Amino acid sequence: MAQREIFVIDMEKTAERLKDHLRMLTQTIGERSVLLPENPKKIQEYIETFYQDMDIPVHCKPYPCHDPGCQSYPLPYTFRNFTLQWKT
Repeated sequence: MAQREIFVIDMEKTAERLKDHLRMLTQTIGERSVLLPENPKKIQEYIETFYQDMDIPVHCKPYPCHDPGCQSYPLPYTFRNFTLQWKT
């Protein structure tokens, strides 16, 4: 019978990592806005790099925003959706 790996999650480290991600996304990179068009690209690159550093392939797929709130944006804008493929 194949042995299973046991993973132990350190909740303090996990909480710190989450805080680090939040700081990066909300303070360092900042607002995701069409008024700051460079920020969504920075966010995309940050998320892609995070997963690629763990050897997890990331594929970014554009999709249109059909939310009525998007209509108020002054520029055409495409939101992005990330698809992660876990190695088996």
